[in-house]
Amino acid sequence: MISRNTLKKDIMKIYGDEKTKCFKSLEKLKCQIAITANMWTSGNNKKGFMAITGHYIEDYWVLQSCILRFIYVRAPRTAKALSQHLIGALIDWNVDQKLSTITVDNCMTNDAIIDRLLEKLPREICHWMESAASLAAQSSPDLAKVERRLFASTTGGIESTIRGGVSGATDASTDDSVDDEYDLFVASHSAATASLKSELDVYLEESFLPRTQNLNVLSWWKINELKYPTLQTMASDILAIPISTVASISVISNSGRLLSPHRNRLHSLTVEALMCSCSWLWKEANGKLS
Repeated sequence: MISRNTLKKDIMKIYGDEKTKCFKSLEKLKCQIAITANMWTSGNNKKGFMAITGHYIEDYWVLQSCILRFIYVRAPRTAKALSQHLIGALIDWNVDQKLSTITVDNCMTNDAIIDRLLEKLPREICHWMESAASLAAQSSPDLAKVERRLFASTTGGIESTIRGGVSGATDASTDDSVDDEYDLFVASHSAATASLKSELDVYLEESFLPRTQNLNVLSWWKINELKYPTLQTMASDILAIPISTVASISVISNSGRLLSPHRNRLHSLTVEALMCSCSWLWKEANGKLS
């Protein structure tokens, strides 16, 4: 019979190996990751744990969920303590730069946690900005104004370089000449671009699909991702956002069997290793973790 120290060593080794696999899998993702978090208190020893789960859509348009941490939180479980644990977990998994949303329950403490997260996680949300700007540039009614500004700035810079002047200092006559040249540019290209439609326009003109039980939204986007390259990027981020914390609660439901009355003195790190490893191994066995 093996000793408890040998058993714990084997558990931590399995946990480390599986965590590395899961971490590399998340590193390869091009999409953003949605997070759910929920608290659970053991009925046997009154210890509190926070379950943090990541949700994302793989490149093959398969919705995945992956537990990231099952953290022991000492009392008192204030908003400051909970937010520190959550931020630490996001940074530890390098998810803070891919974070799209955080879904929590309706506990009043979670409002304070979200406020602290917004303060502690300063980052440039460029992914959504780029996608939205790309669509806006294609369908905005003020597109002509944007093009005029871009054309004017480009032409003005070229003219100042040729004349040996300083760019940025242009008079009214220069602006008029730029407008005239722009009008000629638009006239020469209007015939070629009249038949072009934006990606958003084409999507909105799609015929409605019949409401059937077999309709799979992810399969539809998988088939049409080449047709809508910008929209599919946004769709993969939006469709991965859970509307509730059920995913984290399902993880917590297994913890009651782990921390039973006859097994309530496990170390918190051992509990986390067992909870996470069990989830990762189960997904790997079922082909749900690449």
